[in-house]
Amino acid sequence: MARPRIPILSPEKICLAALEQIDRKGDFSIPVLAKELGVSASSMYHHVHGRAGIVNGIRALISTELSLAIGLEDATDEDLAALAAMSWQDQVRRWSKDYTRALAKHPLALPIMVQEPVSDEQTLEVYEAIAITFRSVGFTDEQALVAIAVLEGLTFGRVVDAASPPIPWSADADMHPVLHGVTRSLEPSRRLELAFDFGLEAIIARLEDVLAANARG
Repeated sequence: MARPRIPILSPEKICLAALEQIDRKGDFSIPVLAKELGVSASSMYHHVHGRAGIVNGIRALISTELSLAIGLEDATDEDLAALAAMSWQDQVRRWSKDYTRALAKHPLALPIMVQEPVSDEQTLEVYEAIAITFRSVGFTDEQALVAIAVLEGLTFGRVVDAASPPIPWSADADMHPVLHGVTRSLEPSRRLELAFDFGLEAIIARLEDVLAANARG
């Protein structure tokens, strides 16, 4: 029997199907994936290294949606010039907001992705970009690591928050009147936006202090 000209399976096809399953159900299973793709589960292992390989493939798919992520080798001279002209603060803002935007399209995938170490090239490029930003302006390795971890925490928290109920605190007006009033003072989407911006600007302000202290020696 002749082989099909178009392969039935590929790593990208498997990971896309897994991501769609996560978006629907909050998780994926290899037997269900195999059934949906019309193949045997064993045949999938010729294309991906088990569940961990699929998770990293999903992470790579999400990372390709980032404007800074997919490596800068495909950027035009104008793109590179515009990036170089940005202050480090604006680069941090752009990185955080782009990363959040990409992850927020698939919020149910985040709890699954954080269970596996990052090893795909696309996501490593995302983190390489922000690491270069911090080191190039005078932050130490340790300071850059802490800064990345804090920004990652803010980004992940924003994505999880977006997937939670519109009003996450069910405060009774009689039992908890102050909290009840506070939780209804803003539209949920506005709360998410303001909270993220507040946290991001607070982080940047603290990083400015750290950098100034470095300059003073």
